[in-house]
Amino acid sequence: ATIGNLSLASQAAGSVTSAFGAYSQASAQRANLRAQAAAADTNAKLAELAAQDELRQGERQVGQVTLQYGELRGRQRATIAANGIALDEGSAAEIQEGTDLMRDIDRATIEVNASRAAFGQRIQ
Repeated sequence: ATIGNLSLASQAAGSVTSAFGAYSQASAQRANLRAQAAAADTNAKLAELAAQDELRQGERQVGQVTLQYGELRGRQRATIAANGIALDEGSAAEIQEGTDLMRDIDRATIEVNASRAAFGQRIQ
């Protein structure tokens, strides 16, 4: 009967050890998953900051392009007026309209590129 009791006690001890090992493994896995979640959260925040930076850069570029085209349009108007040509009719008006159209195209291109870059940062 003592060998049977020893065998039963040994099995019980093995079960306790096994349960403790499983608990320890589950705890470690839970801690690991929490760390991974925290890292993913940090990465998402960094990606959003980078996306916002891309959009701000696009806004700055739009401002620069708008300024450059404004200066160009001013030079065009000054040159046209200096030559005694009416500013708001005929080819003089068409030149200015073309400049405005190119400005709008460049601005739209910059805005689209900034949006794409921001999207790329967000999905990394």
